[in-house]
Amino acid sequence: MPWKCTRSFWYIVKMREKIIGKFEDFPEGKGTGVKLGGLRIAVFNIEGKLYAIHDSCPHKQAPLHESGSNRYNSDKCGGAYLGEVDIELKTVKCPWHGLRFNLETGENPVLGRRIPTYEVIIKRSGEVAVVV
Repeated sequence: MPWKCTRSFWYIVKMREKIIGKFEDFPEGKGTGVKLGGLRIAVFNIEGKLYAIHDSCPHKQAPLHESGSNRYNSDKCGGAYLGEVDIELKTVKCPWHGLRFNLETGENPVLGRRIPTYEVIIKRSGEVAVVV
């Protein structure tokens, strides 16, 4: 189990698997939004592998799962390439303003910070779970 630290003591954080759907619920090359309580997660299927990241861009809280389909400000903020999913680089570009995030690490090199990523588990039954 992972350890977390506050100012004066260490404690164990229990991670849990949460079922989010079946594998076929996550189409190739697109993002799918999932809500677990108050947590928003974007799941991307890249060449048959699922990646899960926090579904909110830290700049203006744009829904990252809509990358690849909805391109809100593309005519005003950088052209037709906002909101793309880059299969080769395994990155997603924010559909509102174009910040790019790595699907494996959550890192954005421009901001120098990361958004949370989540481990994805595919069960024998075909169910998909994330570890939160």
